[in-house]
Amino acid sequence: KVEKKVMVSTGSVSNIEKNSAKAEGTLVDIGEGVTDHGHVYSTSKEVTMSGTKVAHGSKGTTGSFTSELNNLTAGTTYYIRAYVTGTSGTQLGKEISFKTADPVVPSVTTTAVSGITTSKAVSGGEVTSDGGAEVSAKGVCWGTSSSPSVSGNKTADGTGTGVFTSNIEGLADATTHYIRAYATNAAGTGYGSEISFSTAAIVIPTVTTAAVSNISSSYAQGGGNVTSDGGSPILAKGVCWSKNPNPTTSDPKTDD
Repeated sequence: KVEKKVMVSTGSVSNIEKNSAKAEGTLVDIGEGVTDHGHVYSTSKEVTMSGTKVAHGSKGTTGSFTSELNNLTAGTTYYIRAYVTGTSGTQLGKEISFKTADPVVPSVTTTAVSGITTSKAVSGGEVTSDGGAEVSAKGVCWGTSSSPSVSGNKTADGTGTGVFTSNIEGLADATTHYIRAYATNAAGTGYGSEISFSTAAIVIPTVTTAAVSNISSSYAQGGGNVTSDGGSPILAKGVCWSKNPNPTTSDPKTDD
């Protein structure tokens, strides 16, 4: 008895996207039976069964089949062959190649600004698409001129897609700032819409004076309570005094 061998033909690759494609194949002869069939592919030529497989299992008739190729790398050349396995062994079809679409910059949105003080604010964004390549950096960038970029001030808020929060510090008070989210991949940097906001102005601190006690011929005890820093760290505090009303820091004073 002459054993009939399985035979397969590699068809075309279509629907090629940045990270996916569709491959066609045809079972020409099923021999004594097909235990598995599908496609095998690699980024190296002369593909063998050690490559990445899309397996469809057994099949009782000849005819065409389709393999969905997913998780591909954008801008990359792949080599692919159809295969079939039966009792007579495994046979590979002709090798063909295709290239996935090149990556584009990521898509990102900018979150509304909140928590604005004299020197800080909170924003962020969402990377809605990686553009076909891994997002290696994301955050927000800002400046006092329109269209800020990653070459200026920016936060670093991780990698990958999804929502992120950015804490912005070191802002100038009473100033209009421009901000937009960014995300970077192998194709470059994509930016979200621009938002402008103004920081609060620094004002003088608010302080109350405590009652004077322990008064002697040359000594007294006073003090106070700083109830607001005015939007900037307190540099000095204490009490000042004079023989005249409304003493100032030009008069004698404590440093507390």
